[in-house]
Amino acid sequence: RLLAPGEGGIIAARDPAVLAATRRYRNQGAESPAGNRFDHEGFNLRPTDVLSALGVARMDGIDARTASLRRVHRTCREAFSDLRRLRLFDVDEAAGELPLWVEAIAADRDRVIAGLAARGIEAKPYPPALCDCAHLRCPAPLPRSRFFADHGIVLPSGPDQPDEDLARVALALREIDRQDGGRMPEAP
Repeated sequence: RLLAPGEGGIIAARDPAVLAATRRYRNQGAESPAGNRFDHEGFNLRPTDVLSALGVARMDGIDARTASLRRVHRTCREAFSDLRRLRLFDVDEAAGELPLWVEAIAADRDRVIAGLAARGIEAKPYPPALCDCAHLRCPAPLPRSRFFADHGIVLPSGPDQPDEDLARVALALREIDRQDGGRMPEAP
């Protein structure tokens, strides 16, 4: 997370309609909490005053964290570019996208995670596809969601990753990539 103020969060919007909708959703669907009218669906997503103060205080270092996140992603993109069985997600920084994590698609995601773990490096699989959660009663299969749930991996990342740790991950991924691990899948 860029700011990590705890529960809740910070949203900035240029569009007044988006801002109004966000305020409704964060406040249990109420247009005005004082009026006690709940006209829309919503949630209780308001952070406490203490967490809000923490989020505001963390704004001081946002430029340095943003630059560091870009550095980490750029370093990984260059270091992993020759891997045959792992491909980083594209991040369009020119369009304003910020790579909060280093995310990839792997030919055999579970083998990559196990190989990294054997070398003392933690990586995480993508969560399951929400369309497969029975309690959500998804009306149709979502093949792209399943694809990312099956092949997506979050590699060690974040703004505090030192270059030597990233080099260690790159070395481990090269060793794993040299082993037979199947063909790169294509998203549906």
